[in-house]
Amino acid sequence: MELMYHYTTVDSLLGMTEHTSIKNPFITLWATHLTCLNDPEEKKFGKKIIDESLEELEKNLSIDEKHRISTSIKEIEKFNELLKNIDDVELNSPNYISVYVTSFSKAKDELPMWSMYAKNGNGISLGFDREGMKNEMTKLSLAIPQLYYGTPNGKDWNEYLKATYLECYTSSLTFVDKHNHELPEKYQNMMVAAMTYEWLINIIPCRLKNEAYFYEKEIRITSQEDREVKYRTSKGFIIPYIEIPINIKHLKEIIIGPTLDKERITLPLKKLLLSKGVDVKNINIYCSKIPYRE
Repeated sequence: MELMYHYTTVDSLLGMTEHTSIKNPFITLWATHLTCLNDPEEKKFGKKIIDESLEELEKNLSIDEKHRISTSIKEIEKFNELLKNIDDVELNSPNYISVYVTSFSKAKDELPMWSMYAKNGNGISLGFDREGMKNEMTKLSLAIPQLYYGTPNGKDWNEYLKATYLECYTSSLTFVDKHNHELPEKYQNMMVAAMTYEWLINIIPCRLKNEAYFYEKEIRITSQEDREVKYRTSKGFIIPYIEIPINIKHLKEIIIGPTLDKERITLPLKKLLLSKGVDVKNINIYCSKIPYRE
């Protein structure tokens, strides 16, 4: 069985299981807005990759000249900025998409992950059945996309880029055609290109990461903003997030961090799970094998 690991803190586990019970056998993970993740350049990096691909992509797809982003990119960016400055239209209009991300890792027990995401080893790592999670996310209309580090290439990437562009382009055409009576004719073509571009730069970057983060071996669950958005604070910032319910049956391992007091955490951890109706015999709970001191 292949597992995917979610490095976190003990405090977070208490929050995840707050409403878990026999009648509600789910734990709750948070999916954070893409722009609030740890890589501050993530969306910019994705946009750069898109911009560099547009001319050849639109030519290969035979996109109508009057709708091409590559020939009017500066005008499109100005157009989108204008829209965003009109009565907060950015937050409500169909040409603005919010993407939320929950992160897992293929890395089972690795020091950089403990250090970055589990309180410097003073946390835990939750191991979920990857195939079971994939099926669960399909039911919830969530995605587990392939993640690319650095500048992507290859047939899979090119096919994904083409398919995503066409999906965004078709949706833009449909929207503008439906609302063409509301738009001056000179703006209709610009609106098609602007909407296509805005969707692309919000959807595609969630599949791309700077190669400096390759050690994370990340697996992502992504969602668009079709659930209730909640807010939390972190280091003085307001962080939008949505809740993702995951059936507890997919939790197969809990690794105790290398700097946690193993003797003091193991029994209370099991008692917590039992109090939530979880059969701990089905979960392998063990300690990290990494020798590490804070």
